[in-house]
Amino acid sequence: MAVIKKTDIDALLKAENGLCVSIFVPTHKVGAEVLEGGDMTIFRNRVREAREVLASEHKMSDRDIQELMKPAEDLIADTNFWRHQNNGLAVFISKGFSKHFNLPVSVEERVVVLDHFYVLPVLPALHYGFRFLVLALDRNHVELYEATADQIRPLNAGKIMPETMHEALKFDVKGNDQDFHNSTTTVNGSNIVHGAGSSKGDEEHERVREWLQEVNTGLDTILHNETVPLVLAGVDHVCGIFRNVTKYKHVVDGNIHLDNNRQNQQAMHQQALQLV
Repeated sequence: MAVIKKTDIDALLKAENGLCVSIFVPTHKVGAEVLEGGDMTIFRNRVREAREVLASEHKMSDRDIQELMKPAEDLIADTNFWRHQNNGLAVFISKGFSKHFNLPVSVEERVVVLDHFYVLPVLPALHYGFRFLVLALDRNHVELYEATADQIRPLNAGKIMPETMHEALKFDVKGNDQDFHNSTTTVNGSNIVHGAGSSKGDEEHERVREWLQEVNTGLDTILHNETVPLVLAGVDHVCGIFRNVTKYKHVVDGNIHLDNNRQNQQAMHQQALQLV
């Protein structure tokens, strides 16, 4: 069962073989449509439609049509092929080229004949089952989320990753990530104010780095051999330090900007989808 990938889309868009026939039909995994050949019949009707378009609109001869559409006729004759379908079928044919893809999403019946392949109906299949992670980095709340194209949910990794900077470093931290260059740290009851450009500011930077190293240690345990994209959420300087700390190779470029109140999950999800 051929599942479509982004590289397949790229190859289809680059195809330059004269007229390109794109056929889309909904299919079924089980039921009468499979047992009684309903899906195959629908596809055969769309192949007939493609033949008519090639003859009437593009003045192609019967012989050339027969040669061009042979891959589609071969699929019609393959009874085993129709017993192993998914929710949709996309077939792309041009001179000397043919590809078909079983789609996890349904598509409307459609035939398109152009000088290029029509790929729009299959694009939703690229994100079906697509999974990525979002790591929200706020000194008062660290959260790891798992997300797909449709939803996002927290992974509740608090027992593995420190949930706050205080928990990671075992001392009180006042201020916030927005106030990075003018924050206050309380150690053993004494307030230490860190100003921009001071050695205390350097100390604060190092403490943030230590906190993020603890976060990354927990993240390594969770991710193990994962290769899914990881989106960072937080203020720029915190995300920048984390990028220098982590060795995870699948952190995406850019990050979601969090303010002091932190964004809700849905807003964060929508921004993350624009980055992955």
